[in-house]
Amino acid sequence: MELYHNSQDAACRFPLGALPTGSEVRLRIYVHGTARSVMLRTWNNEEKYYPMQQTSISGWEATIRMPKTPSTFWYDFRIEDERGRRLYYGNASDRLGGVGAVSLDSPPSYQITVYDPAFDPPEYLRRGILYQVFPDRFHRSKAPVSDRKDIYLHSNWSDLPIVPDVNSEDQQPLDFFGGDLKGIEQKLPYLREMGISVLYLNPIFRARSNHRYDTGDYLQVDPLLGTMEDFESLCRRARELGIRVLLDGVFSHTGEDSLYFNRYGRYPGKGAYQSRESKYYPWYRFMRFPD
Repeated sequence: MELYHNSQDAACRFPLGALPTGSEVRLRIYVHGTARSVMLRTWNNEEKYYPMQQTSISGWEATIRMPKTPSTFWYDFRIEDERGRRLYYGNASDRLGGVGAVSLDSPPSYQITVYDPAFDPPEYLRRGILYQVFPDRFHRSKAPVSDRKDIYLHSNWSDLPIVPDVNSEDQQPLDFFGGDLKGIEQKLPYLREMGISVLYLNPIFRARSNHRYDTGDYLQVDPLLGTMEDFESLCRRARELGIRVLLDGVFSHTGEDSLYFNRYGRYPGKGAYQSRESKYYPWYRFMRFPD
């Protein structure tokens, strides 16, 4: 039995893309082979199943209504073949949508973003040209200096990144090149010349890694990037050139090496890892304290 659904193909999902609250979507899966039944499984705070109707030799479809409030809506498919065997079809392992994959158990689900149709995005975002910058790898204003002993800091900007595992092609997150805020500021005229109107910076808060998604302190600029004064200078110069600065806040999680969790005791005060009495203890959910 061959199964096919492509969330980016209007023949399988219509309309495509994000959908307004309360709207309808038609979902279709193609089953090449004999199926006893095809069920659409959805999840939005609760699990629901919808019997799909066969509308052609291979096509099965169902039309459902989106939630009344903005949310993320999930779906996948459950198929029972002529021998009673159950197959599952959902998102591929990369979870990027498009053509999915067959599974013998519950697969990653597809998702639909459900939005409020009355929401009016700011003009500068709706019609702007946004440029994303990974601060450590964009541009540096000077040779980098750091007293950190746990990182490798490249003196040569043209070095290749350190890749410890050639099979995974994963890069070492403690491998730094020293891109900084002053370096970004120096490149603002170049960005303005390209027509950029919004500069989107990956996290600039103090953190252990080069990507800085493992926030250490939300109230500090990472010293490798510069100072708060450097950030304010960047914003002033950007404004002069008609460029807005947008920060990636990542307020949904922190690093273990942080003021809040403080697993290694490198920050002042008590973090959630160190004591149940920490004011940050309620920020985390422990299966077995302190792990």
